[in-house]
Amino acid sequence: MKPHEDLKKKVKELISDNKTEKALDLLAEKELSYIGKELILINSRYSKVVDEQRMGISTEEDTQRKFNKINFDLLALIELIGKKPFHNTDTSSSVANITGTGDGGKSNTTKYLLIIGGILLAVLAGFAIMHLMEDPADHGIKPVITTSDPTISENNNVTNNPIDTVIEVPPPTAPPEEIKQTDYSIYKIGQQTEGGIIFYVNPEPKEGRGVLVMATVDLPEGEVYWVENKLEPTLTGANRPGLFEGKTNTKEIVKLFGQKYPDKSNPAKLCEEFDSRGHEDWYLPSQMELDLIYNYYKKNRKTQNLNFDKKYYWSSTEIYYRSFSDGDAFRSLPKYSSFNVQNKAKVRAIRSF
Repeated sequence: MKPHEDLKKKVKELISDNKTEKALDLLAEKELSYIGKELILINSRYSKVVDEQRMGISTEEDTQRKFNKINFDLLALIELIGKKPFHNTDTSSSVANITGTGDGGKSNTTKYLLIIGGILLAVLAGFAIMHLMEDPADHGIKPVITTSDPTISENNNVTNNPIDTVIEVPPPTAPPEEIKQTDYSIYKIGQQTEGGIIFYVNPEPKEGRGVLVMATVDLPEGEVYWVENKLEPTLTGANRPGLFEGKTNTKEIVKLFGQKYPDKSNPAKLCEEFDSRGHEDWYLPSQMELDLIYNYYKKNRKTQNLNFDKKYYWSSTEIYYRSFSDGDAFRSLPKYSSFNVQNKAKVRAIRSF
């Protein structure tokens, strides 16, 4: 059996036994330069699918479909083996292939004449391109105009007479990278991931609005004022109560208090500056987000150490805060109430993705 036929048979057997990686290694050992580039691309695709499978970011069905496509492309690639010079350490055979003095010499001679002819054509084309890149003025040629602009003259002066102008065509840009979509199906309530504990999974997720995660501990500052030791009531206008809206509330509070009390701390600012487990996009929860946290705490506090105190906790919604002692919720314009200007509450930061 010819060497290339034996190699193709071994590769097909490995693929049939679902040993694609060994098939790729075997081909790489043979150093078949004429399929080298395609082999590298297939190997890269295979490694990527293996990584996705290991990290659980691809479904089993999708993973198998990708492996099948890789095997199909690999089978097609090995059909090229034998149709080009096979790697051989026999010097006489190599010389025969190049000079055409061995079997099939006439065919090889014609092939290399065609290659040399192609090289000569490429050189001539290069000279032609260099000639075209020269300044047309050096040859007394006026540039040809492909469009008219009534505001530009030959001397870059404004004019009302349409004239020809030279247009520079920008080089082609690379296509934008494909935006990866988050697979929200892999996330469950109660999971400890993404910097904290998942307490809500959106049944109809959108990118950035699929999962809510609370930090595993309260902010280290403990109980804090709505605005650090400021006794006058302050209305911020951050009154959004809904899910995934605490982030917007937080930004508005930080902006307003940053202008009015630049040297004072506040719960929203503390959340925005919070850095935990590699994540820096924390914020103060809205009314509904704080309610979900309390409900999760009430349901799981006996089986999980959630590190909540029986204290009041701040919400970023203007008219809302809640007790984690008895569950009482207050909606009485708290930023004007005596509680908010004279007392403190704790802070539990959250993030969303």
